[in-house]
Amino acid sequence: MSLLTDHDLYLFNEGSHLKLYERLGSHTRVVNGREGTNFAVWAPDAEKVFVMGAFNGWNKNAQELHPRGHSGIW
Repeated sequence: MSLLTDHDLYLFNEGSHLKLYERLGSHTRVVNGREGTNFAVWAPDAEKVFVMGAFNGWNKNAQELHPRGHSGIW
């Protein structure tokens, strides 16, 4: 579940999002009683984006992110 709403993407695309730091990067949160981490990055020229770390055994293919429209945000 993404922290980024369609309104966030609209503001980002027009260059007026004043609290983008609350959406991009790594953010821990609890959903349905389970703690996890949301991750979003602006990488407009990337073909693919993956998140890897000790949490997934450094598996470079385990957590693939998906682009949000044509914003360059994954």
